[in-house]
Amino acid sequence: MNKANMGRPTKRASRMRQRRLNETSEDHEKRLSQSRKTTAKAILNENSEKREKRLSQMRTYMKKVLDSENLKRRTYRLGLIRDRLSNETEEQRTHRLSLISDRLSNETQKQRAHRLTDSLG
Repeated sequence: MNKANMGRPTKRASRMRQRRLNETSEDHEKRLSQSRKTTAKAILNENSEKREKRLSQMRTYMKKVLDSENLKRRTYRLGLIRDRLSNETEEQRTHRLSLISDRLSNETQKQRAHRLTDSLG
């Protein structure tokens, strides 16, 4: 790629952006639904090596995003989380906590150590 094209969107990217600007909310939801289905299929068919690679990339990306977020953005994000949790019903809260409990009770010592090490940064 030469320097003249650096930072400039490709024709394909420009067309996609234009198409998305013109799509209806139904088209938008249909596109996202199809994307979710494709992703779900790919996740179901991945082996443990691919899964670990995908999750590792996600962790690395999220760490980078969170490390670079400014105080205003962090405050806003935490406010959204607080609002969501304060508006959840008792049934939703119980369900969320049971999922966490199940996940934690099924993790191996190695997984637990990895999770705790990652959370310390």
